[in-house]
Amino acid sequence: MKEKFFKKFEGFNGPFALQMLSVEKINDFAGDKLIKNEFYFYKDNYLTIYIYQEDINRVRNFGIGKLKEDSAYFDNLYKTAISKFDDFKKKEHSFIEEINSISKVKDLKAWIKQFGDYTSDATIIGYMAEMFAGYDNYWLDYVAISKEDFATLTASEEFSFAKEYEYELAKIKLGKSSKTIDDVARKWYWLLNNYFIIDIVDDNKVKEQLDKMTKTEARKIIEDMDNSISEIKNKKENLLKKLGLNDFKINILKTLSEFVVLQDKRKEVVLKTTSIFSKACNKLLDMHGFSQAEKSLILATALYKWFYSLDKEKLLEQSKLASEGLYYPIIGDIMLGRDAINKMEQETDETKDNHANEIKGQVAYRGKINGRAIVVIRNEDFAKFKEGDVLVTSMTRPEFIPLMKKASAFITDEGGITCHAAIVAREMKKPCIIGTKFATQILHDGDLVEVDADNGVVKILERAK
Repeated sequence: MKEKFFKKFEGFNGPFALQMLSVEKINDFAGDKLIKNEFYFYKDNYLTIYIYQEDINRVRNFGIGKLKEDSAYFDNLYKTAISKFDDFKKKEHSFIEEINSISKVKDLKAWIKQFGDYTSDATIIGYMAEMFAGYDNYWLDYVAISKEDFATLTASEEFSFAKEYEYELAKIKLGKSSKTIDDVARKWYWLLNNYFIIDIVDDNKVKEQLDKMTKTEARKIIEDMDNSISEIKNKKENLLKKLGLNDFKINILKTLSEFVVLQDKRKEVVLKTTSIFSKACNKLLDMHGFSQAEKSLILATALYKWFYSLDKEKLLEQSKLASEGLYYPIIGDIMLGRDAINKMEQETDETKDNHANEIKGQVAYRGKINGRAIVVIRNEDFAKFKEGDVLVTSMTRPEFIPLMKKASAFITDEGGITCHAAIVAREMKKPCIIGTKFATQILHDGDLVEVDADNGVVKILERAK
């Protein structure tokens, strides 16, 4: 049985499919077939991404080889990625103007194809970074230092976009910024996007959050953030002197720290792409004359390429089949409907013990707490989450931030050291265990659990009645 990891998402649609294109392009970027086994499966409104250890190993070996040839290889790669992200930022508002100016179907299809190529090129390195970091303890063992030291040395030296947003609000609250509510909404419209919720950060949302924030909270946010990065850098410098690691291991740790930044910036582009691409697709479907029900179906299941490569009838036909089942391998043929389901029955070999009283994963931030587990998959699940609960989810996303502030700890099915949950856990200093694979299936709402993030173990102390 091949070892694999997976990510599970509620729903699937064209904007997500657009991001898949970045993963496909990794092989062209590297000039070698590093990604061979990865595939995606959609059924019952859930998309599962299967990521194989063999592919991760190939990406790692490629990266290690390049680093041995040139110690500045990843520094240069990082600068290239940042340059692409910055270019996207400069253009993001002009994309909407371009969409609004197009009046012909063929021209809009051409724009969608061009935009997809541009956006996927911008995020290739971010996806490579995620694969290189992986979802296991490989680098911890490779560098051979303690979990605590590893967490310190791979911590990001930049704030996540969620923290930057909070900082901006705090400055406005205390009168330390000349920016208006409208300025903030225009800049951060995308912050809480996912593949179904689009642009909910508007003037009203910003005003609501400012009203909720007290001046005491604002002062604490600014004080913590003003000191945080310098503290991280000082801790790293002192620790590296103490450990006496060789230059190659130091370079690896520096690279992993930079890749945390790349992951966050890649997600920013993805969330903005969701907004921009959705506007283009909605306009195209309106031009085709689809009903609202047909539009909803297509937007929920169509692959990115179908929007520009298929005619109206074929686009609807393929989307209907994809809604039943979609099997999408990086290398190989896409299958739809019953063919996709049959293929998955052959591929799926994951097993879990639903009666297990212990779950293991990777430590993202250390600590130990006991708490009530609450499983959150859909946005509708947010309402049941209370202060101090343990957040159990497949993967966290930016719109989970309010829950994560309430939570005493985080447990996820998926993720590596560069994942969203790991980034936020470090910033909030909350115990976090990632990559458990089956936590959302084994744990139930109300289970009393011990989250031992010192050792990467979740123990079920008492089952909910």
